[in-house]
Amino acid sequence: MVVGEVRLKNETLLFDLVVAVTAPQSAGVGDGGDIIGVIVITVEAGSELNGLLRPDLLSRDGERHWLVIDRQDEGDSRIVHTVNGQPTLASLKGGMRRLDDRVWISFDGRHVLAAMQEVAGPDWLVVSEIGVDEAFRPLGEFKLAAILIAVMSTGLLGFVLLTLWWRQASRFNEGMARQYRTLAERINAHKQLLESVTGALPDLIWLKRMDGPIVWGNKAFDKFGGGRRWQDAEFHESDIFGPPAERLLLQGDERALSENGVRLDERQIVIGGEERFVNLTKSPIRRDDGKANGLVGVVRDVTDMVRQRQRQQKLIRQMVASLTRAVELVDPYLLGHTRRLQDLTCDLAEHLDCCLLY
Repeated sequence: MVVGEVRLKNETLLFDLVVAVTAPQSAGVGDGGDIIGVIVITVEAGSELNGLLRPDLLSRDGERHWLVIDRQDEGDSRIVHTVNGQPTLASLKGGMRRLDDRVWISFDGRHVLAAMQEVAGPDWLVVSEIGVDEAFRPLGEFKLAAILIAVMSTGLLGFVLLTLWWRQASRFNEGMARQYRTLAERINAHKQLLESVTGALPDLIWLKRMDGPIVWGNKAFDKFGGGRRWQDAEFHESDIFGPPAERLLLQGDERALSENGVRLDERQIVIGGEERFVNLTKSPIRRDDGKANGLVGVVRDVTDMVRQRQRQQKLIRQMVASLTRAVELVDPYLLGHTRRLQDLTCDLAEHLDCCLLY
């Protein structure tokens, strides 16, 4: 059977099927039998080709099929394609051309992705093609969807990580808050203990910065200072003890810094117009780097003790003088030797700072 040329007649596609007829007693056309005639069958190609070229239900937008019915290596080829659902003849000038490894240029100039399949029997070629834009549009949509999914996944992951971090940070902050509360309670307990201990002492105890202002004092110091609030204003030692005691206090600061602590006993100072005897102790407060950032001062009033000792010394002198006078009266021949011995003994006791004999 031979397929004839497809032709257009009265807007209808027709093609002929030519079948050879051999004699009954012949073996057949393929076996070299005699051909006694041919049968020509004219077939209307519209309905047949329309079913072949019509896109199926699973086809995408921009996908189409067309048929090359007269392939020419050079020159124009004849094709059949559908227009408004009806097969139509057309010419393919120069045949299909490649734009690159994947893209073809179709018969109407579109850039397409194409696949070709030969038809068994006639020398026809079925071409299935889809436009490049239509082919890659789902990829663009998939890319956009993938980006959206990636963004949503990243956002969800970030939200989860942020939630975990927030929970961990909350636990950490809660733990730090507990530690700070415990530390504050311990500091407050130590402060109360320090205030109770220093408050029970009659000594004047205070703390001052290196630049001079007093920042803390015990109860005795507060009472001595007239109930001043050290946090409300800057008060210096000279404001509390008066200018006459400033020299002694400065001397204590210098020696405390150089000797890492000093004690000055029974120093006579004038406080409030009254002569007093005090024991002064100064000690620096140092940071981890060894630099002093404050000084602790302690003043103990020993005026009563000093005056009591002076009275005792005076009584001892009077007693020694009375005994000496009694000896002279009993033995007038000593010629003042006992008195001179008394003076020598008192001078030696004073020079040796011996309070028992002095």
